Amino acid sequence: MAVVRVLLLTPYPSGSASGVSSFVRAMEARLREARDDPIVVEPAPGPVPPGLGNAVLGFRAALAVFRNRRFASVVHAQQLHTQSLCAGLVARLLSKRVVLTVHGRSPSPGGLRGLALRLTERAAMAAADEVVFVSADLRRQFGGRGRVIPNGVSVGRIRAALQGRESVRKEFLFGSDFVVLFVGRVTEDKGIRTLLSAFEGVRAAGIPIRLLLVGPVDSAIRGEVERCASRAAAGALLVLGARDAPYRFFAAADAFVLPSHREGLPLSLLEAMAAGLPVIATMVGGVPEVVDGRTGILLSPGDVPALEAAILRLYEHREEAAAMGERAWHRIAELHDFEAVW
Repeated sequence: MAVVRVLLLTPYPSGSASGVSSFVRAMEARLREARDDPIVVEPAPGPVPPGLGNAVLGFRAALAVFRNRRFASVVHAQQLHTQSLCAGLVARLLSKRVVLTVHGRSPSPGGLRGLALRLTERAAMAAADEVVFVSADLRRQFGGRGRVIPNGVSVGRIRAALQGRESVRKEFLFGSDFVVLFVGRVTEDKGIRTLLSAFEGVRAAGIPIRLLLVGPVDSAIRGEVERCASRAAAGALLVLGARDAPYRFFAAADAFVLPSHREGLPLSLLEAMAAGLPVIATMVGGVPEVVDGRTGILLSPGDVPALEAAILRLYEHREEAAAMGERAWHRIAELHDFEAVW
């Protein structure tokens, strides 16, 4: 039987809070279990001249494809990125099969930069033999080309990590307070400003709420996060930065919030649902494909009063919240476990 060796490309370094990075690492592990020996190509450490990051990444990816031409038979690229385009073109010239997985879509800047971005997207798709989207919504955005293979998570691994609730809550002195968890890149695009405003509003109403942010904090919003933390009571807002094993925080939380302005089908949301947490998320991207009112609460992006009301609802109606989390867990186990989608 012929051996198919896959070269996996990612525009994000390992250890980042990017769902794409987590996806690539999970796929790498699955391929190794199948006795494949995948090659992973990611951004190299070290400084890059300003404005040349995408060009350098694309060149390095193309070079990696060429250097591994005798070993890899399939190139699997992630995102409509310069890296995917450059690697895809070289792979096609070398008669390698190219698979492109689209996890989300970047916002389009105006003018020539926006035009260049959209041209790159089209060219990256054209260079691929097969285009895969992680949600039906993403596929619709691109005119229905390609196919949908939804994101998956390791439900068994997540459930096994839920045994340490009391120890984690004791470690952070949560006591009986209601803990709201966010996992991901702490950026404006993820709705962090909305979340901080809602957190302060709920605290002002006298509700004993704690907010736990797990993920790297973007420099553009760091000052706002720090000011919010300084205004809050000691320990009410905890900013933990990037963590290798966020599952233990799912065990300690009472609810998960992801108020993003745009998404594909976020892994952090699927992980929280697999952990049995009631979730509050926004009606963007593929989120409504898994959160439907029975498995979580859906809001419009940027709606601070609605987010406050949703947090209060879960706080005041614990049985409803628990039932919501139970249904969320079963949905992810049925439709988004690795065994179901891979």
